[in-house]
Amino acid sequence: TKNEERRTKIPINLLQHLLDWISGAPPLGLFLAVIFLPLFGVPVSPIMIAIGIRLGTGWGILLGMVALMLNIALGYGIASRFAQGRIKTWLENRGKALPALTSGDENRWILLVRLTPGVPLFVQNYLLGMSGVGFLRYLLISLPTQGIYCFLFVSLGTSLSGSRLWGAVLAVSGLIAAGVLVSLLRNRLARKRGEKNREILKS
Repeated sequence: TKNEERRTKIPINLLQHLLDWISGAPPLGLFLAVIFLPLFGVPVSPIMIAIGIRLGTGWGILLGMVALMLNIALGYGIASRFAQGRIKTWLENRGKALPALTSGDENRWILLVRLTPGVPLFVQNYLLGMSGVGFLRYLLISLPTQGIYCFLFVSLGTSLSGSRLWGAVLAVSGLIAAGVLVSLLRNRLARKRGEKNREILKS
């Protein structure tokens, strides 16, 4: 019917306007969007797709990774400076303390947080910043894990901009494969952590 045709045209028109806006968005605007918007809970994946549409794969990945590094560092700084001290004081007033993490524990904790599906980037950043993990270790582990998704989402955006169906299929397949791999790695890390906790309890 005519009413149904109108309903389907509205989302298509909105999508077309959005794609037109993205295709003309300045690179600096997209760069700043990746740095600051995820700090307030905005998902980073649509912005990465927009970067792929606007800049292509090569420059898009470079810009996306630099912006991600700054976002990750800024999120850590906000959490460690403004939240960690308050949590530590709150626990000390109740006769408790934040658990001390060894370097191995920090590695596993960072990986577990980064590899947990469905956790927004800003929650990951703030949680790790509050937990007191070392900044350099945090950055070195976080960048490769987030870089995988940056590469795949930017590649997806590039494929959409060029109407290359095969590229979009490969990018989506890569995201699915990355999700499966992340799930397997996370389960393995969780098992190792459980085994270590049981050994501590036995001793």
